[in-house]
Amino acid sequence: DAFYSSSMKDVILNTNNEFVKNMNWSSHNRNPLFPSKTYSAGANVGVKLYEDGLLLVDGYGAMDDFEEDTVPWKEEIGNVNSIIVSPEVTGIGSYALAGSSISYIDIADNITYIGASAFKN
Repeated sequence: DAFYSSSMKDVILNTNNEFVKNMNWSSHNRNPLFPSKTYSAGANVGVKLYEDGLLLVDGYGAMDDFEEDTVPWKEEIGNVNSIIVSPEVTGIGSYALAGSSISYIDIADNITYIGASAFKN
């Protein structure tokens, strides 16, 4: 119960960690913020969507470019209000985040490519 009396609202855990995957969270009366949906966004890049409106781009290298109607998470993008791009990601694909209503974005300074209409409204 490391965070039991903490005032933190959310804790995001690495869901690829075997300990986290195998933990019986219900017996601890905890509801960690697991992604509600995950998508492939390139050879080594993934997109994770969370119920609170967070979209996390994680992995390494560049995202694929998309056409406006081929973005795998297109149906959910309207619910996105914040975006975090992991520091190892170097490119944001065309149309990848188009249609989001973001109020917060965190992008590392190592992005070398942003595709056409990546943030189109």
